Amino acid sequence: MGLRSFWRSIKNKLMQPPPIPGNPPSDFQFISGTGSAWRGQALLRGEIYFDGTFFPLLRPEQLDRLPNGYRKLPFSVRAHFQSFRWLADLRAEGSPAARLLGRAYMVAWGWRPPQDFIDDAPVLIGSRLLIWVLHYDYFMGTAPKAASKSVLDRLGQEGRLLSALLPGEYRGSYNLVSCAGLLAAYLVFPSQDGFLSRYNRFSPDALEDALLPGGTVVERNPSAQLDFVYLLYRLWQIHLQLDIEFPLQFRMAVSKCVTSLAVQIHGDGALGIFNGSSEENADSIQYLLHSLKIPVTFAASTVYDAFVRIQCKKGLVLIDAGRPLETLPYSKTHAGILSFEFSYGKYRIFSNMGAGLLPERQKIFRNGATHNLLIPDEKSCLWFKKDDREREFIYSPRYVQRHTYTKDNGELVILSHDFYRISLGGTWERQILLSKDGEMLKGEEFWDGRHLPPMMMRFHLHPDVDAGLEDDEIIIRTAGMTWRFACEGGDLSLEDDLYLGKIRPRSTKQIVVHPASYNQPEQRAFGAKKGRTIFRWYLERVPA
Repeated sequence: MGLRSFWRSIKNKLMQPPPIPGNPPSDFQFISGTGSAWRGQALLRGEIYFDGTFFPLLRPEQLDRLPNGYRKLPFSVRAHFQSFRWLADLRAEGSPAARLLGRAYMVAWGWRPPQDFIDDAPVLIGSRLLIWVLHYDYFMGTAPKAASKSVLDRLGQEGRLLSALLPGEYRGSYNLVSCAGLLAAYLVFPSQDGFLSRYNRFSPDALEDALLPGGTVVERNPSAQLDFVYLLYRLWQIHLQLDIEFPLQFRMAVSKCVTSLAVQIHGDGALGIFNGSSEENADSIQYLLHSLKIPVTFAASTVYDAFVRIQCKKGLVLIDAGRPLETLPYSKTHAGILSFEFSYGKYRIFSNMGAGLLPERQKIFRNGATHNLLIPDEKSCLWFKKDDREREFIYSPRYVQRHTYTKDNGELVILSHDFYRISLGGTWERQILLSKDGEMLKGEEFWDGRHLPPMMMRFHLHPDVDAGLEDDEIIIRTAGMTWRFACEGGDLSLEDDLYLGKIRPRSTKQIVVHPASYNQPEQRAFGAKKGRTIFRWYLERVPA
C-alpha cells in the first residue's frame, strides 16, 4: 500500500460518523423507568421528598380545591408535583398501596386538575403526558372503565393544549420533553394527526437547541445528560410502536449523547457533580450503557464539548471547562467554570458540593465557593444580577481555554478564562498534572495581572473519606488508602462542609487554602512561564 492510499484509509476512518445503534434494547422499559423505593415510601406516608427536604403531599381529593399551604410551596416543588415524575418512585415501591395511590392521583387529575398558574407550562404538560403513557398499564390496567375514561379524556385535552402551546419558552434540553409528550399523546390517539405534525415540526429544532456539537446537553449537567439519553430512547421506542422511522438526526444524537454521558462518569460508575447534578444510581447507569451497546473509548486526555477528562490507570480527573449559554435559564447556571473532581478507582476524593433546587439553596450553591476553585477577592466566575424588572441575568467569561498535553511524567491540562479581566484586571490560569500511575495529582494556580487581589482556594472532600490536619499537610484516608495533600504558598485548614450529591445531604469536610505571607512560589513547576504563581498544591498517595 502506498503512502497516499494509506493516508486515504486513515482519513476515512477518522471521518466516519459515530456508531448508530440499530434498535433500543428489548428491556429498555425497565431501565428507563427507574425510581426510588425510598422516595415511594415517603409518598405513601403523605410526604414528597424534594431537594433534601420533605414537603406535605397534596392528597388526591384536594386537587379541585387547593389548600393555602400548597400555594405557599416553592415553585420548583409544585412543578415537580405536577410533572408526575414521582410516579416512578411509587412503581419502584411496588406495593398494592403504591399502585392504588398512583391511580388515585391520575384519576383525580383526570376529573379536575388543580387550578395553578403553572399548570399550562409546556414542559410540565409534556412530562405529565409522557409519564402517564409510560406507566398507564401499571397504574390503570385494572382500573374501572369510568376511571380509565377520565384519565384518557384528560390526556387528550392536555395533548390538544400542548399542541397549541408549542414551542413554548426556551428551557434548554427540557424543551424536547414537550415534544415527547405530544408524541406520547399521538400514541394513544392515532386519529389526531395534528399531534404528529406538530411534533415533526418542532422536535428537530428542540433537539438542536438542546445539545452542544458533541452531544452534551447545554446545561453541562450530568444528571440532565442522563435524563436526555433516557428521553431519546423513550422517543425511539414510541416511534417503533407507531411504525414510524426514527429520524437520522435523532439516531446520531443518541450515539453522541451516550458518548458524552460516558465522559461524565467516575470510576465508581456514577455521575460527576457539576452544575446541579447528583451521583444517581451507578448500577442503573452502567446497566443502561451496557444495554445500549454503543462502543465508547477515550484517550488518556479528552476534551469533549464542555468537559475535560484525564485518566491514567486508576486516577481520573473530570473538569468543567465550558461556559453557560446566554439563552439558558439562569437558574440552570453555576459558577463552577474550571472546577474539577478527582477519583481513584471506585473511590472519590475531591468532589464539588452539588447544588440545591430550592430557591434559597440555588443562590448559595450556584456560587464559586461550592466548587473546587480559586476564588480571587471572594468573587465567583459568574456575576448574578437583577434588572429593574427583577429579571435575573448573568455576566460570564467570554473565552474559556483548555489545552491538554501528554508529558513524560503524565497528562497535563492548562485551563484559563477571562472573567476577572474587567472586574479585577487579571486572568486566572490553572494547570493540573496527573502522573502516569494515577497516584499523584499536581496543580498550580496563576494570576496574570498588575494587581494581585486576595486569594482563597477550596477543595471539597467526598463524604466517604476521612481527613485530618497533621503539621502542614492534610492526611486523607479512604478504603484502606492514605493520601496526603500539601500546598506551597498557602496555609491549610479544614472546615465543615455539606455534600448534596446523593439522595440525602451528608456532612463532610473541605480544605481551605489561604495565601501565606511567606514562602510564595517564585516560578512555575511546569508549563509556560507567564504570570505569577499563587498556589502550588499536591495530592499524593502514600505507599502502604
